[in-house]
Amino acid sequence: MHNEFDFLTQETFNLNTQEQFLADEDFRNEFLFGSQSLESESESCVEYPQTSGFVYNIVKSSSTFSIRGVITDNISETFELASSGDVSTLKSLRIEKSEVAESLYYEIPNLDLAQVIYDQIFNKRFPLEEDLICNISDPGFSWWYQRSDDAIRINFKSHKLEGSGQRLKLGPIGDVCIASILFTRLEKALEEKMNLLEFSISEKHFILKPKDRFHRIFEELSLVFEEGELDSDAQILRGLDETLKLYLIELATIRKFWLQIESLNTNFDYSTSQNLLS
Repeated sequence: MHNEFDFLTQETFNLNTQEQFLADEDFRNEFLFGSQSLESESESCVEYPQTSGFVYNIVKSSSTFSIRGVITDNISETFELASSGDVSTLKSLRIEKSEVAESLYYEIPNLDLAQVIYDQIFNKRFPLEEDLICNISDPGFSWWYQRSDDAIRINFKSHKLEGSGQRLKLGPIGDVCIASILFTRLEKALEEKMNLLEFSISEKHFILKPKDRFHRIFEELSLVFEEGELDSDAQILRGLDETLKLYLIELATIRKFWLQIESLNTNFDYSTSQNLLS
């Protein structure tokens, strides 16, 4: 199983080597915000979980944000390192020792999955108002999801949206090239489990329309995109080869983490940001 994670992680890395990661000097005009609940408890002793996951911060400018942090097998120990002034940890979090209490954490029991999220999302700059700036030359970073009564549609880039209706922005949950390859392989597996009226995959979109719109697998796949949920005993995972199984788990895991980031961004008080930037 570890080798399968390594394969998918390496493939994602290879396809993203042309992207520029953020240098420290790029953040001179950006600011940090953390959890208000942690800030309010900064003067008391906060007990952090002794589990694996991320310790991270969301760093913002007036128009962009980036996730900065570290993967750890013990969240509590990483906070202890940062609190003790460990230079490497503080640099990765882009904070001073006095700001440790403002940092956030996210628990992930599998370090291989944590690495997949890190490679896909961390240390990259994303626009705060993606909907306003996307065009043909800059199509944005998000996948877009539409669920009708009887079909699922994923558009991989905003400027290639087809059809009408409301769509849910999924965030940067996957690489289009990898998705095209693995969703194509998924078609055969799904045909053995359910009757399909339509299955289409291209560099623009992914469409799934089952004959039975109440089929359990259809609902499970919807939850992957809508909520980042996928049970370990899900019917869609049964009989899949390890690569496909792990890919669906990765999609759900990245989506769930991105929902957390969206929630933090939505709840952030931008009036405060003006003070921090002035």
